[in-house]
Parts: sequence; structure tokens; C-alpha cells
Amino acid sequence: MKKIALITGLICLLISACGGRQTKSETTEQSGSDYLFTIPSADGLCLYGIQDGPQTMSAELFKGFDDALLDSLLPEGQAEAGFNVFLLQQEGHVVLFDAGLGSAKGGRLLEALDSLGVAREQVTDICLTHLHFDHVGGLFAPDSTAMFPAAILHIPQPEYEACASGLLGNADLASLLTRSYGERVHLFSPGDTLVEGVCSIAAPGHTPGHTIYDLGGVLIAGDIMHAVSLQLEHPEFCARFDADPAQAVITRRAVLDRARKEHLTLCGMHFPKPLAIQF
Repeated sequence: MKKIALITGLICLLISACGGRQTKSETTEQSGSDYLFTIPSADGLCLYGIQDGPQTMSAELFKGFDDALLDSLLPEGQAEAGFNVFLLQQEGHVVLFDAGLGSAKGGRLLEALDSLGVAREQVTDICLTHLHFDHVGGLFAPDSTAMFPAAILHIPQPEYEACASGLLGNADLASLLTRSYGERVHLFSPGDTLVEGVCSIAAPGHTPGHTIYDLGGVLIAGDIMHAVSLQLEHPEFCARFDADPAQAVITRRAVLDRARKEHLTLCGMHFPKPLAIQF
């Protein structure tokens, strides 16, 4: 009974969280390059999608559920994807959602910020969806100091604790985050509002503390899907990256159901160009 109540509570939260602003976003537009996109919003959000790097997801990552169906859905053996970061500009705040791979791994975040006229020192907040390497590499300069010296680093507390305990495979990352960002590390409880108009929502399954961010008519959905062309219509498929596949499916279905019901725009950290889907 407790498990059913937990699942029901998660679905209700995803359906109702931060429901005060219900807007309809328009088609994502290219923004003068092959990796920078503007994501318009009816309520005037200044939101950009940055493809930090190209990526494909092999069908092998999704095997073990229904391989015959998988082969028919991905006949070429792979799905187009990407490594993505999102940037929100609003009065008083420049907010990054994740920080990508980092320049040493070929990440283009700094290049994109430069093209937008945003200096590293102007980033005020970084909201992390989770602590896998391809989401946090851009946080650090080559000498392991903070790449964004004025930014508050918002980390879901359940995710930080999972990382520190070794559940994410890199316990040293937790201490590196605190050494680099010091008192600017802010551990929060999912459900908290972090800056004006940015509400966090627990979305476990991919990792224990995986979190998405509700901007009103737009959800920054993290790793809710790794292969959009597969999982959008078949959310029962999980990539091997999902720590708790059963919970990941529950979460993915709840997010997609809410997006369809409320005609939201989903922005995903592994979505292919143009990095967002309007429902």
C-alpha cells in the first residue's frame, strides 16, 4: 500500500505542481547557429536551448524489454540525441539548467554564452537535474575551480546524498562540488521554488534525486527520455542509464501525460534538435 501511495503521490505532484501559469509555447526556432535555439513562450520567457554536443543513442542501450519491437522501432540501430543545456534570462537572474560536458570534452556551452553576450560571471544560478558527468562537467575550470564564480549551485538534496554515498559511481564529485562552489552550494528539497518562476519537481528513476524544473508552460525535463524517437510513444523502454527502471517508467509516463494534458513544452537534456517538444 505504501508503494501505491508513493506512486500516486508522484503522479499527482507532476500533474499539479506549479500550475499557476499555464501557457502555450510556440515552435522552437534556430538562433543563428546549428547548436543554439530560442524557445519562445507565451508568457515571455527568454529561454535558450544549447546543444552542448551531438550524440546518438544505440538501440543496444534499450535491449531486454521487447527486443523485437525495439528492432522495428529503431531499424537503423540508433536514435538521434544530444547533450543539451538550457539558459533562462529574466530580470535579476541568468539561470543555467545543467552545465553540460565541459570544454575539455568538446562542450560548446561557453561558446554559446559568448554568442549571447553572457559572461561566465553573469550567471547567477545553476539548477542541476542530476549529477551524471555529462550534466556537471561544465561546472569546473581546468584547475577544478568554479567555472561560474558568482553562481549559486542548486542541487537536489536526495541527489547530492546519493552521490556522496557512492550510489552514482563517483563519490568524489560531491566533495569537488563543495570545494569549488563553497557556500554557494544550495541543497534543496524537490518542490522548492529556487528563483522566481522556477519550481523544482521530484522525478526519480533515472537517478534517486533526478529533478525537473517547471517554468510554467515549459518543463526542463532532464533525462526523462534518452531516445525521443523511441520513448515518446513507448515510454516503457528504459536506457541502461536508468538506475531504477520501474520508477523511471512511472515518472516518464506521468511527465508525458501532464505535458499532453496541459499542452506544455518539454526541454530535454538528450533531445535531438531543436531540443524541445511542444505538446
